[in-house]
Amino acid sequence: MQSRSRSPIDAVTAWVTALAAAACVALAVLQTPIALQDMQEDASLDADGQVTKGRVTAHRPDEGAYLHRSAATVVFHVHGRPYEASLEGEGATPERLPVGASVDVAYLPATPEVSRASAPDAQTSRLTLMQLGALWVLAVALCAAAWFQYRRSQ
Repeated sequence: MQSRSRSPIDAVTAWVTALAAAACVALAVLQTPIALQDMQEDASLDADGQVTKGRVTAHRPDEGAYLHRSAATVVFHVHGRPYEASLEGEGATPERLPVGASVDVAYLPATPEVSRASAPDAQTSRLTLMQLGALWVLAVALCAAAWFQYRRSQ
């Protein structure tokens, strides 16, 4: 039987892939409850949500050279009490959505803190089933790659 030559780079690649897989699995495990809650809230807003008008009160600046996500804070009132929602995306810039602008906000009457603001090219950021699925597919793919790399280095 001929023995295979094991390169140190194969072992390093296996470890790096395994660490990436572990990080991705940890991220998927941590994000799953958040995504499930976001999806449940979206379904509740679609089924039972009331719509009111909110006003843009502030903007958060872009967070760096590589992350260009503008965000606007929207305040809306339910039974005289103020609540906040946020808008993110291209349409949430001060130029496109100035302070004082009116936007639609859907909220749950029993729990108004569960809300979703929307404006052209801007929306409340929520995790979706597609994003959660993609994260889990990536985690499984990295685990499989780590396993194959490990087996190859043996």
